[in-house]
Amino acid sequence: MDVNSPFTKLQVVGGLRNKDTNFQIICGVINDSRIKSVQITYPNNESSIIMIDNYKYYFDVRLGVKTFSTIVAYDENYNEISSY
Repeated sequence: MDVNSPFTKLQVVGGLRNKDTNFQIICGVINDSRIKSVQITYPNNESSIIMIDNYKYYFDVRLGVKTFSTIVAYDENYNEISSY
């Protein structure tokens, strides 16, 4: 685990058995205490905004998606801290 980066990213992509549907899981650990939210944007321009609480992790699941476009971490004033 990279404890030197502001946050980590783990991406898992798979398919549902007997279905023609993919899924994607994106999750990670928050190492920088300034990070208060993470926004994950997908190729279809949909996004998830995940508020970070005391547990310091994020987790998002999408059906029918194989990748993401960006992940951006913001502080409490919505200033960008880091991104993938």
